[in-house]
Amino acid sequence: MFTKNMELKDRIRAVREDACLSRKQLGEMTKIPARTIEKFELGSQDITLPRIEAISQALGIDVDTLTGKAPVEAIDPPSENVEQYPDYVNSILELDKRRSTKFVNAIRSTIVIVEGLAVELQALEPTELFDLAESREINIDDFPALEKLDELFISSMDEAQEICEEIENRIIDTAVFGHDLYAIQAKALRNAASLLSEDEEIEFEITTTAWAGTGLFGLGDHYQFVPGSREAFRMAMLTGRLDFTDREIFPIAE
Repeated sequence: MFTKNMELKDRIRAVREDACLSRKQLGEMTKIPARTIEKFELGSQDITLPRIEAISQALGIDVDTLTGKAPVEAIDPPSENVEQYPDYVNSILELDKRRSTKFVNAIRSTIVIVEGLAVELQALEPTELFDLAESREINIDDFPALEKLDELFISSMDEAQEICEEIENRIIDTAVFGHDLYAIQAKALRNAASLLSEDEEIEFEITTTAWAGTGLFGLGDHYQFVPGSREAFRMAMLTGRLDFTDREIFPIAE
């Protein structure tokens, strides 16, 4: 869960994500505004001891462990909690773990996990998908409201399924890339696409000239481009051709 020199802000985020909680959900549990929790995790606001204690209690971890005073060797998620996780959560956590080691010597088995996770997510209802997406820091405002999505399942099943499939893929993206592709600056993704289009070992279906128009659901450039280039990006990440966790190369859009 933790590395030896992790700062408190990173520890809070790591434990929250391991628990598959969004900032909003943690805020409801601790009575701390989600925006304040975001500032804690970004390191832009100091955190008081009472709030550290509230977060520790909500996440089921003692204060010394959360703050780094306990030995690293003693920091492990409770085994009973891991056993209670649904399969899709365990798959996400495993991908998070493998991403931290750059998927070294684990490409083939990782592909199997990704494919299995895709199937597991298909069994979730829209409400569950939205909650999981939010816990993975995906902007759910990119999608129609749940009420609208429920209506689409009656009036246009194919469109509703297409929306759910894109949510599922974005959840998987956070585990493979360490972040939602749609949150990365468009220019950086465009440069990556251009680089991969010249790589004969990776099949790349969409060229950089396609980066225009309204795209999927009428929501702009990323929706025009990402769905068709996602598989190439994933393979580039798994094989070490590109590292989407490098924020100098792939900065987050502001």
